[in-house]
Amino acid sequence: MVRKYRWFIDFEREEKWLNDNLQKGYTLIAKNMFGVYHFVEMQNSMKILRLDFQRIKSAHNFESYKSQFEEVGWKHIDGKKGNSFHY
Repeated sequence: MVRKYRWFIDFEREEKWLNDNLQKGYTLIAKNMFGVYHFVEMQNSMKILRLDFQRIKSAHNFESYKSQFEEVGWKHIDGKKGNSFHY
């Protein structure tokens, strides 16, 4: 596992940085609130990573949000209910 420390103010720059790392063979598996990104080395150039900001107030709505994307093959990597970025 590889850990990288980074802070971003611009979520578009963060998304670009994450996809640049993905193209180099580093797949994001987790991120914490202190700006530490956890990657594993995995070659798969067919993947892309997207960021989404949502205000999700209930656990039920959060599960619905995640399952909506998982049904089409996406994987929710990080993000909590409330005001949060989702990866």
